[in-house]
Amino acid sequence: MRRKLTTLLAALVVLLSAVVMLAAKVVPQESVDPSVAVAAYSAAPLTAAVSLDQLPAVRLEVRDLARDAHDIAVAVRDDALAEEAERIAEEQRIAAEKAAEEAARKAAEEAAKKAAEEAAKKAEAAFGSSTTSVKALGLVTGSDVRMRAAADGSSAIITTLGKGAAVAITGMENGWYQVKYDGKSGYMSAQFVDAKSSASGLSTNGKVTGDSVNVRSAAATSGSVVTTLSKGAGVTVTGFEKGWYAVTAAGKSGYVSGDYVALVSKAVAAPAQQTAPTTQTTVTVTGTGTGAEIAAKALEYVGCDYVYGGAGPTAFDCSGLTMYVYGLYGYSLPHGATGQASCGIAVDKSELQPGDLVLFTGSGVPYGHVGIYIGDDQFVHASTYGVGVITSSLSSNTYVKRYSGARRIIY
Repeated sequence: MRRKLTTLLAALVVLLSAVVMLAAKVVPQESVDPSVAVAAYSAAPLTAAVSLDQLPAVRLEVRDLARDAHDIAVAVRDDALAEEAERIAEEQRIAAEKAAEEAARKAAEEAAKKAAEEAAKKAEAAFGSSTTSVKALGLVTGSDVRMRAAADGSSAIITTLGKGAAVAITGMENGWYQVKYDGKSGYMSAQFVDAKSSASGLSTNGKVTGDSVNVRSAAATSGSVVTTLSKGAGVTVTGFEKGWYAVTAAGKSGYVSGDYVALVSKAVAAPAQQTAPTTQTTVTVTGTGTGAEIAAKALEYVGCDYVYGGAGPTAFDCSGLTMYVYGLYGYSLPHGATGQASCGIAVDKSELQPGDLVLFTGSGVPYGHVGIYIGDDQFVHASTYGVGVITSSLSSNTYVKRYSGARRIIY
């Protein structure tokens, strides 16, 4: 571009030189010194290399040269020559303007390409440490940044986010991040989103999307369970680490897998307190023996509150209830569904008897929940916050899918 502009300006100097020389020939008595004029234009800095920030000054110089060409032609009293000088000078001005526009366009393309390459490198580094489907946390860096339906600036606009908004980044395509926010999925230009593998000091609204989701002490499944959250529960996201959100909920803090939390625009209202149906207290235990007695005893605690870590006699978590009831009959069980899954002997679902422990998956682990079978496809368990100790059916949609085995403690 610089060589082109230099060539155009040099041509204009030659043109003006010719005008001056012609003026001297047509009217030799005029006090116009062609050599002085040519030297003056040749010495001008316009033939030097021109950068983008110099383009406005170049445009002014081109305009001044055009005016000078006109003045020289007028000085020699030749209207035709003056018009010709103006025409050529205008052509040179237009050429200079086009050259400037082309240079600006190419500069913008180069800047966008460079920004996309840098974003891709940063994203690659950030994505590498994630252990969940959320590859990185994205912080919007621009104002009114659009989430689009495809990785294309001309695709439909899904929503617009302000500076500082946090989005879940799940991938990257052609310089655009695949993102999720407020129940929507789309794409945002990597130029306006800062991808982070680790972040702290946030205060973003979140919503639990899985059943009985564990809040852990560390950003890994190896972290101890701090508490358990039910589907739809609201959390405050305070940070991000390796695909896990740092959250606070129900007065406790810890980490939740990015697979089970959605970032949302508004705080989720606390769910209304749920109570066990009155008909549940009428469930009776079938069978005899110590197992049946344990099942009947467990039914006495229906209606008690759920508290994480609770082990009786007025509040329980799931394994706390089974541990407490069995303890009343002299049987010692560990506090934890995973630990209880190794107690006693395995029992096929078709051979369940009252008093058997029934186990269910939860938050990516094979044994995340436990209860006591009471017969007739029913079991008693400490469910979750706001629900407490209830009876449920093994055939319900929730538990038939999560059933992971049974153990007989008394045999």
